Amino acid sequence: MPNPIPGPRGPIGDQGPRGDPGYRGMKGFIGEKGQRGPAGRNGTIGLDDSGFLFTVHSQDSQPPSCPIYTTPVYTGYSLVTLQGDDDSTTMDLGTPGSCLRKFSIMPFANCFAKVNGHCQVNMRNGRSYWLSTLEQYMLSPARVENIKPYISRCIVCQSRTWLVAFHSQRDDIGQMCPPGWENAWNGFSFPMAIGSSSNGGVQPLESPGSCLQHFRALPFIECNNHDGNCFHWQDGRSYWMSSIRQNEQFIKPIGTTYKTETGILQHVSRCSVCRRAMESLLR
Repeated sequence: MPNPIPGPRGPIGDQGPRGDPGYRGMKGFIGEKGQRGPAGRNGTIGLDDSGFLFTVHSQDSQPPSCPIYTTPVYTGYSLVTLQGDDDSTTMDLGTPGSCLRKFSIMPFANCFAKVNGHCQVNMRNGRSYWLSTLEQYMLSPARVENIKPYISRCIVCQSRTWLVAFHSQRDDIGQMCPPGWENAWNGFSFPMAIGSSSNGGVQPLESPGSCLQHFRALPFIECNNHDGNCFHWQDGRSYWMSSIRQNEQFIKPIGTTYKTETGILQHVSRCSVCRRAMESLLR
């Protein structure tokens, strides 16, 4: 019988069932150490018992917020000056003493050095001065019951590092914060306020309180306990640092009067409150 001739290849058959798993192989060799990865992002600043307290004033009827990387302590009302009889004291607006938790037109008592002690509470000749909001100036004195929309709110904040005000002596801000410092807020350079009875005081120019976020010709309101009224008294005065051009140094300034707050702004110095950045201290 002759040799058979192979036929054509048949079609591919169906896939067979999966076989049983094989035996586990041996553990491979440890590879070489990889390259160092990029640095991660900075972590959040941890809690600490130490810190610096400062105050922010909103010049609004609502409390402000604390700047980034700082924590709130409490909110209150923006106190500028206290006056009793012929004595007065002005608060540093950058410190917690300028932010009272509760409002009263007479937030203090008057005591005398007598043998048995002698104190007066809510005496009629006492006055208090408060930062005002940006509400329109009053046309007539307002009763204390209606004064709340006119009183600025404030917040006391804690920072791990200190804050300092820098004044440009220009009508723009520019780059005010030095290297290694962060901007907390910008404003107008406010060195001094005088009330209607010639009482008042200065703001240290390095203090955050000397940099108010909003400009007003009369940024405070006077409250007296004689009638229980508060008012923007017309004989009150505020003083602002002026802007000085480079060619205006060492010459006699020329006096000018402006009838509107908008016109004077070109002559008012701007400022920035800057906070020392934590990362600059860790280098």
